[in-house]
Amino acid sequence: MLIIENLTKEINSKTILHSISFKISPGNIVALVGPNGAGKTTIIKSILGLLNPSSGEISIDGHSILKERKKYIEQVAYVPDNQFFYEELTGRQFLSFTRGLRGKDKQQDMSNEEIEQLIELLEMRDFIDKEIHTYSLGMKKKLSLLISLISNPKYLIMDEPFNGLDPITTYSIKVFLKEFAEKEGAVLISTHLLNDVEKFCTHVAIINKGSLILFDSLNNIRKKYNNKDLESLFISSIQENERAVNND
Repeated sequence: MLIIENLTKEINSKTILHSISFKISPGNIVALVGPNGAGKTTIIKSILGLLNPSSGEISIDGHSILKERKKYIEQVAYVPDNQFFYEELTGRQFLSFTRGLRGKDKQQDMSNEEIEQLIELLEMRDFIDKEIHTYSLGMKKKLSLLISLISNPKYLIMDEPFNGLDPITTYSIKVFLKEFAEKEGAVLISTHLLNDVEKFCTHVAIINKGSLILFDSLNNIRKKYNNKDLESLFISSIQENERAVNND
C-alpha cells in the first residue's frame, strides 16, 4: 500500500501542500484532479522522491521514502506527459539504452521474454523497431509506458496519460492499466479529463489550493451524491472550497 500521511510542503515560506493524507491500495486506479496550480505536480514529485516533504510521511508497504529510499523507489515508476527520447534511435534501441542506465538495479528488471510479451500486449510490434522520430504521439506514450514498466514496479504514477491520444490508443492503454491493477498493481493518474476518470478509475482525489477536499471510491461517491456526474461534483466541490477559504 502507498500511504501519504500529513504531507506538507513549504517553498520559500509559502505552504504549497496542507497536510495531505490518502492511501492507494493494490488494485486501485486513482485519479488526481484539480485546477491548474492546485498542487498535483508537487504531490507527484513528492511521491517520486524529487521533493522532500517539509513534514509528513510517504511510504510503500512500510518502506519510508526518507528512511528506506532504495526499497521505496524500487516499487514506483513514472510515466511523464512529455518523455524525452533520442529520436534517431528505434524504440527498441532506446529501451535498451534506458535499461543500460539502470546498472546494478537491473536485477529486478523484466526478462527479455517478458519485455517481448509486453510489447505484444501494448500492440507495439509494428513500430518498436522503427526510429522514434516517425512515431505518433500515441506510439510515444506507449514507449514511455513500456520503459517505466521494465523495472517491475508495483505503483505507476502517470501524468496526463490520455492527453492528445486517439480513441483506439486511449482504449488500449486503459485495458492494459486495468490488467496491471488486477495483478496487484496500482496506478495514480494526474488528469484534467474527468470523463476518463468516471469511466475508468476506481477512486478520485480532488485537490484545490494545496488541500485535499475529497478522496473516495467512485462507487461511494455515486451513492453519497445520488449518482451526480463527476464534472458537476468537481465544480461544486471546488466552488464550495473556494467559499470556505475566502470566508476564513
